[in-house]
Amino acid sequence: MSADPLSVPPALSVCVLACDEEEELARCLDAVAWADEIVVVVDAKSRDGSEKVAREKAHRVEVRRAGYRPVTRRVRVLAGKRVRVVVELDPQ
Repeated sequence: MSADPLSVPPALSVCVLACDEEEELARCLDAVAWADEIVVVVDAKSRDGSEKVAREKAHRVEVRRAGYRPVTRRVRVLAGKRVRVVVELDPQ
């Protein structure tokens, strides 16, 4: 019997905050593709293709209104015991 994948904590989770970052976001996500989990939080006011790029390359995408600090705290809570390290990145 194999172990439940949620019971095994990933070594690293990356949280990327993005607003109008379409051009830089793909490069940024490619650079951290080795991470166990990639979460992109896209500002709801983003007017370019940031969300589309995020959905193509990230494990999870959340679209939120401005005010990233509460969102990044929420990502940490959602990750819970599965994540040992959370790294927050700016696509630039």
